[in-house]
Amino acid sequence: MEDLVLAKVEDLEKKLRVWRIISVTVSLLIILVIILVVSIFFTQCNKRGADQTGLQKLKADICVNNAQPCTYCRSNWIFHSGNCYLFSIDSLNWTASRDNCRSMDSQLAIIENRDEETFIELAGQGPTWIGLSKADNGSWFWEDGTLLGQSFWQPGEPNNNVGSERCAEFFTVFYNSSGWNDSQCQQLKRRLCKHPAGLLSA
Repeated sequence: MEDLVLAKVEDLEKKLRVWRIISVTVSLLIILVIILVVSIFFTQCNKRGADQTGLQKLKADICVNNAQPCTYCRSNWIFHSGNCYLFSIDSLNWTASRDNCRSMDSQLAIIENRDEETFIELAGQGPTWIGLSKADNGSWFWEDGTLLGQSFWQPGEPNNNVGSERCAEFFTVFYNSSGWNDSQCQQLKRRLCKHPAGLLSA
């Protein structure tokens, strides 16, 4: 009887050992499959990132080497000398204009040179807010915090005509003279937004 019990116990222990080996083997296989899946996932992610970088480089190469101009700006924006410009058709005060430009990842235009001034003169339509305003100390600063250097004020401007003209507009006088004018910030005018041009995602 004891031999029978011992034989059954040994048989159960053998079966348990077999099941342990099977369960350890299955567990190891599951871990290996998980590692393989994670490895493939990260490889594909890295490959996709490399593909995107390669695509951007290819677009840049095509734009540089192609005789046809590339589209660097969003719809309704105008490309000029490495920047995109949006001449609004609606009117807002200076602060709302600044905020509107910022909401489009741009800023009220900072005019950097005569070429840009001439471009705005030819493309603009009526009084238009630019990114220039007067600080409490009387100095004029651009939207990015830089102090005004080169300027294109109309003759006699800025004149602070009504005592509260703290914001700058681009202004054309009788279609034969243009430049900047200081104006009251709460007046409603069109705005000129600007941001650096870049390749658009396809």
